[in-house]
Amino acid sequence: MEKQELKSVVAAFGQLVTAAVNLDSDKDGQIELTEIFTFVQTLVMKVAGVYGSFPAAIKQLNDVASEERTEFIDLFAANFDLTNDDAEKLIEEWLYVVDDLLDAIKATKNFIG
Repeated sequence: MEKQELKSVVAAFGQLVTAAVNLDSDKDGQIELTEIFTFVQTLVMKVAGVYGSFPAAIKQLNDVASEERTEFIDLFAANFDLTNDDAEKLIEEWLYVVDDLLDAIKATKNFIG
């Protein structure tokens, strides 16, 4: 899988998560049929565009070097948007923490042998 294709998968995933989190678009505490329909449209469009690539992307992301993972996290963050900016920032910060943990786990595995 080319890097650009992998970037498309990551960007689409960020947009899908945003759509799911913002399902109640009018913030009235109820999810109406039109909101569900809008989300399903987004889901179908995004998944259709990258569906065949998604399993390969997950496998490839597991093998990506830390510097590249940071680039993909940046790309996800650019496509992920919450109305609560503090919550959005916190989630994005946790993604970088998870990235650091993955590096620590790999280093530990290599050290142990």
